[in-house]
Amino acid sequence: KLCISVSAFCNNDVPVVFDAFSTKYEADLAKNDVAFEKIICNIAESFQCKKTLEFSDGALGTVVDLWCETQTGATKIEDKRLCISGTVLVCLLMYDTDNHPAYQERPIDFTYQYDMQELPATMRCDPQIEAFAPSFTILSTTSMEVRVELKISAAVYDIRHMPLLTEIEVNEAAVKKSMVDSALIIYYADAGEVLWNIARKYNASPEQIMELNHLSEESLPTAKTLLIPVK
Repeated sequence: KLCISVSAFCNNDVPVVFDAFSTKYEADLAKNDVAFEKIICNIAESFQCKKTLEFSDGALGTVVDLWCETQTGATKIEDKRLCISGTVLVCLLMYDTDNHPAYQERPIDFTYQYDMQELPATMRCDPQIEAFAPSFTILSTTSMEVRVELKISAAVYDIRHMPLLTEIEVNEAAVKKSMVDSALIIYYADAGEVLWNIARKYNASPEQIMELNHLSEESLPTAKTLLIPVK
């Protein structure tokens, strides 16, 4: 029997709405924090960990069987590197020097590092670690060296949280009142101001402001006097 688990993702440009307003009617807006995930790297590598295990005097005679289990610990980014730490639990069936059967478990801590080309704002990574091809060398009746190959499989996700407009309800029964009696407002804009914010403040159309003031960009590179049509 094979148990197969697959996660499939497609990177797409998703249109989002950050803000909205009506120049004619009152409107109720609902905003929610929405999380977007993007895969920035896939990892499929082999990593060897080894350790000399110590035993009491006479405890190590003949090894009958050896197998390993893996436990993943912390996953974090340090110095532009993805660091995955965990433990390999080495399980031993053996005979001591007096030919008595015994079972032993010994942990081997490991840290795997991967150089990141792109750093995520907020990371999600659930690595899968598989131990295979364990080998050992008996050094004495009290010590042995164990070597384990680890297969590291991990997808690193960059998570971005954005406060997005998720619902808008326009009340056509509530007509907005004009802020001024004139048809134009003279506005002294600072460098870096955005036309959308100015238009929202005066209940005007950003497109009309751009057309009236012969602007090609919504962000003003320099301070400028603007004419704001409000009717």
